[in-house]
Amino acid sequence: MSARLRGLPLQPPPGLAPRSTHRSSSTPTPMDITDPVLILADRGITQKNRTDISALAGVIETFGSFRKPDGKFGTIIAATASALQAVAILLHEAEQQQKNNNITKEDLQAAVIEIKASMHQ
Repeated sequence: MSARLRGLPLQPPPGLAPRSTHRSSSTPTPMDITDPVLILADRGITQKNRTDISALAGVIETFGSFRKPDGKFGTIIAATASALQAVAILLHEAEQQQKNNNITKEDLQAAVIEIKASMHQ
């Protein structure tokens, strides 16, 4: 039986903190992500690669298609939802880091040309 049903205070998982909202229903308290790296640590995300878009894409790939064996879409559990929220937070962080690096359109075009050239070798 869950702690909430036994009347015990609900303890959030590591990296999550309860939102300070007043709710009149008995639904569980939503969680805010306080440390996305802690939530994604078991999926290989560290402080060093927290803004590595490739590593974050790898985390998303681990979730699969969310399809049940019959081909229909299933539901996700709270831990998966928290992990997806954590990835979103870190992707926003990566976006800001790229903006702060003053990457120009010309830089990106040069990178694309370089990648294409290396693929044809």
